[in-house]
Amino acid sequence: DYAAHVTSPEGVWVFGGWGRQGLFNDLFFLTQNGFETVQDGFTNPRGRAWFGSALSGSMFYVHGGLASHDAVFRTRVISCQLQPFIHSDMWSLDLLTHTWSELTLTDIPPGRYGHSLSAYHSYLLLFGGRDTITVFRDLWVLSLVNNSWTKLMDFPNIPPRHHHVATVHSTNLYILGGTSESGQTLLDMWRLDLVTWQWVKLGVSLPETTSSYAIDAPPGDPSILLVVGDPSYTIDVASMNVQLLNNSLTVDGTGLAYFAHARISNTEILSQGGETHENIVSDTIRWAASGSIDIATDSLLRSGHKMFSFGKAVYVYGGFLAAPRAGRAINQVHNDLWMLPNAEHAQCSPGTAGVGC
Repeated sequence: DYAAHVTSPEGVWVFGGWGRQGLFNDLFFLTQNGFETVQDGFTNPRGRAWFGSALSGSMFYVHGGLASHDAVFRTRVISCQLQPFIHSDMWSLDLLTHTWSELTLTDIPPGRYGHSLSAYHSYLLLFGGRDTITVFRDLWVLSLVNNSWTKLMDFPNIPPRHHHVATVHSTNLYILGGTSESGQTLLDMWRLDLVTWQWVKLGVSLPETTSSYAIDAPPGDPSILLVVGDPSYTIDVASMNVQLLNNSLTVDGTGLAYFAHARISNTEILSQGGETHENIVSDTIRWAASGSIDIATDSLLRSGHKMFSFGKAVYVYGGFLAAPRAGRAINQVHNDLWMLPNAEHAQCSPGTAGVGC
């Protein structure tokens, strides 16, 4: 859970996350032949969760995040029963040479987790997040040319937030939702002009949503943002019109959290698993005008997992099985890999091995 993954033409890279043994800092590469262990963790960044990550060219960047050496990270750190350690370091992974480097930077931002990191040309944009005391609303810009951070002036009208979503679309950075200082779910949307560096609050009325969702800019479409959550909808960035999609991420009318999603075309996204207030679910939902598909199986009961498309298939990896909301004690941590060929057919049979399952 809470691992980062990036997709290159050659395959999918997976870094970090946590499991029964605690936090991980290993690096894996998924190709059509299966998972390959690229690095075992000795020269990698320290294990972490809820860190910022971004892909720029052939470089993958990791910043900050929450850490603990306690194996019961989720049940103790997240419930504030254990004082966490918060990273403030920045690392880069060269996807061509498979080597990590810790960046030596000046004027670094305070350590944090739950923040966003977005790539824009030769810059990385860091926004928000929190530490054990403060919820931030600051914006930092890292120049990848001279390895220096610059803090832009605070914009006091933006409420501080963490665990929001962010995306760069054209020459703008969009910030959506998140969690406020008081723990409330935010439903506002902000745009930063990356030419003038001016913030604008967008006059868009967002539907109420769960605290788990994602924002995506479809390739080749300069006008639409896709928001995957409960419900799912599109935002026209010119008119600020919100269009609800037919297949909201619901199970029996109950919203989902900690689900996973993957794009299968410019207009269609698959979502799988997650949890309601009472149950872990295994449903796979395809939302678009074409309707939904049902390929649920008890073997795919999980939450907090990863889902990504590569080649002609969609993959589901990892996750956990827990008692939702009630202390969130971990019952099982998954280390399996499932494939949905062509995103149209039934998944592999339980018990089968290899990259397909």
